[in-house]
Amino acid sequence: MILMCDKGDIGCIENTERYMAYFETIKENLPKGFLRIFDKNDWFHDFSIENIEIMNTGKYSSIIKFITNRGNILYELTFKGVKSFFVNIT
Repeated sequence: MILMCDKGDIGCIENTERYMAYFETIKENLPKGFLRIFDKNDWFHDFSIENIEIMNTGKYSSIIKFITNRGNILYELTFKGVKSFFVNIT
């Protein structure tokens, strides 16, 4: 991935480097089709989250759907069997 930060934005650079290191640890578990779309769309950089749905499917399991877009490009990402998640909105 190309670093999408301004040269002087140390916080952005540090966050991107941490994310890229984490992503390397999980990418083998992601579907190849998703990875192609993810790479083709610059890791969804500059996409807006249009909607998030969280559906409880059991005592310790959920389905999370994200609808994200950039201009006329729209994706629905569905994660099944989610046991925990963390959202930080800043």
